[in-house]
Amino acid sequence: MENLREEAARLQMLHHENIVRYYEAFMFEDIDGFEHFAIVMELLNGESLHERLKRECGPLTSDADARTVSTAKWARQIASALAHMHTRRMQHRDLKPNNVVFDEYGDARVIDLGLAIVVKAKAAVSSAGGANKVGAEEYRSPEKADGHTYDGKDDVWALGCMLGGAVTGKLAEDRCSGRALNRTAAKALVDEAAASEKFGGLVAAMLELNPTARHTAQAIELSLLRGELLPTSSG
Repeated sequence: MENLREEAARLQMLHHENIVRYYEAFMFEDIDGFEHFAIVMELLNGESLHERLKRECGPLTSDADARTVSTAKWARQIASALAHMHTRRMQHRDLKPNNVVFDEYGDARVIDLGLAIVVKAKAAVSSAGGANKVGAEEYRSPEKADGHTYDGKDDVWALGCMLGGAVTGKLAEDRCSGRALNRTAAKALVDEAAASEKFGGLVAAMLELNPTARHTAQAIELSLLRGELLPTSSG
């Protein structure tokens, strides 16, 4: 119950069109006298990003593909949501296709802040207390997977895995089921995504192995908004 209270408090901090809307939270008692804690959020009638990517199979190698427009849209919306969270020193820590849901208009919402954390004392999450074990294995950044401290760039890595999955037609779950992408698998994903002129550079920028070289969520959002390419360490 305390975890739900903390999640409700985090949701109250966020006011962004691409993060699930929070309305209220309350305690109630059932007919047997047991107490429950409820969080009221907006109803999202669309499919999850995972469902969409499974349905829209196949690589995005041509800008003429109609899916390119929708991919650029949801990727920008997720990056915008992450940028909003990161300015409040909040990290999602469990970003994956199942935690992005579309509304009836096709706009993406980031959901499930149960593992999110607000970092107050310092800019990175310590590896102590099992903090590196949270979130879906396949979307963990190298620094998190290796037990090092991590910050909002961990969320950016997860978005890079998601966009890479859309671009190549092969999701992270299908590349490394039950474990994080290792250096070889990450390079293979970046190399495959390079076939897409529009998204290849973005995937490479988000999957920089060195988190200090990895671009911020805000930079990713602006790149998608303006249609500009981002530099990577490999040029």
